[in-house]
Amino acid sequence: MRVAEPKVPDAPRFIHDDEWYPARKLDAVPRRLGVAQPKYPESAQRRGVTGSLKVRLRVNALGEVEAVEIVSAQPAGVFEASVQAFFQVARYQPPQREGRPVRAVIEERVSFTLKDDD
Repeated sequence: MRVAEPKVPDAPRFIHDDEWYPARKLDAVPRRLGVAQPKYPESAQRRGVTGSLKVRLRVNALGEVEAVEIVSAQPAGVFEASVQAFFQVARYQPPQREGRPVRAVIEERVSFTLKDDD
């Protein structure tokens, strides 16, 4: 009598290519893990400066950010360093295409607003 060997589940397979997939070609846009936000620069906070930035991120198949590009910043020169430092250590759900981990380019908008103390 011959006993069938148990089937071992397939390990996730990476698509081995040099492609960086845009968000629209992914199964779903990867979400950032955790709830932390970039640090509000103290000098901007003291002066009451608010603003927003758009960042483009290259997220690898493990969910690690490999590159951060500031696409736009309003006002310029105030929040960029804080946003760069934050996203360089941020982690994401691994991007997937057709159920497989891939590298992706995603964009996020970050806003810096002050709370009313009234």
